[in-house]
Amino acid sequence: MQVVSKIDILDQPVCNKTVPDNYNVNSVLQEVEVCLEHAVLKEFRSKQLVTDGLIILDTYMCFSEAVIDTYEIIGDCIVMDFVYEGNTIGAVEDSDYQMKIASGTHSLMYTPGFKVTLPVDQAVNYYTIILSTDLYFKLISHDSCLHKGFELKIRNKKSGYFSEQHGTISPQMKWVINDIRNCKREGCLKRLFLEAKLKELLVLQLEDFKTKNEVDLAESVLRGDDYEKLEEAKVIIEKDYVSPPSLCELARIVSLNEFKLKKGFKELFNTTVHCYVVKLRMEKAQILLNETDYSVREIAYKLGYKNPAYFSTAFKNYHGFVPSENKKKLFMQPLSLLFGLWLLGVSAIRELIVLESIIVS
Repeated sequence: MQVVSKIDILDQPVCNKTVPDNYNVNSVLQEVEVCLEHAVLKEFRSKQLVTDGLIILDTYMCFSEAVIDTYEIIGDCIVMDFVYEGNTIGAVEDSDYQMKIASGTHSLMYTPGFKVTLPVDQAVNYYTIILSTDLYFKLISHDSCLHKGFELKIRNKKSGYFSEQHGTISPQMKWVINDIRNCKREGCLKRLFLEAKLKELLVLQLEDFKTKNEVDLAESVLRGDDYEKLEEAKVIIEKDYVSPPSLCELARIVSLNEFKLKKGFKELFNTTVHCYVVKLRMEKAQILLNETDYSVREIAYKLGYKNPAYFSTAFKNYHGFVPSENKKKLFMQPLSLLFGLWLLGVSAIRELIVLESIIVS
């Protein structure tokens, strides 16, 4: 697997690591620290631990102006992500899906590979552990009841989170991460220590997801091919979230009773059918607001809302602000920059107009 991170203002990638997929206990544990300097960089430091089947990125970066971070993973892997600081939304290439990064949250994701573009205009501090599937299944068995739905995603090579709702980083998680950061052991002892801490961190994540969603995974209502049927239901919703089938219709299509569809969907994806439809609509709404000239009313109708006011309420509940404010922000950003340049004088405008065109685009 390979991990590449590139910031648009820098000539060289800040990370470009390739490791074999198979976890090898005899491979070398390589540790490097990357510190960069640039006019726009207030601070950048990244500690990177690399070995066969594992890449750990411990990164802090702060900029004096907005930049674009393009983050790419090539190959099957599981990503344990802990965001200490920073909030942004990234667009995943060749997909309507958006990746949300929120301060103080953790997530667990499987991906067969993706490329995401993240706008960064503030300090970002994250601790990311990227495991090959080979190493992941050495930490937890294939048939464990703790991750049945997630294991199905991995088996079917379908990208997705363990939980659509990210968890909150706990003090215990921070302690374990600090233990890894401050480990002074070397060689085989350090590897054994690292493996134990990775498993402990995974336990804390699964425990948090289980507690938050109040689902007793050991007493699952799901049996046999129910998992495949629920995955089919999720795909149906993703294909037609503008006018999705009713719960009754969806249950009939996938050959489940309505109770098992509702409870099973919540158990498997950690969200309700209704909330998942809203999530897909709101993420698409954000894209349409940012990238098209459609009015709020037109976007509401395109996403299946008969009443634009109801759409605006749903948008505010999901994003924290009404869609008209989003349009206003996008309109005001280039104007505020041009006004600032005007204050610098005509010569400054000529010199920096190229920067304005890049930001607007």
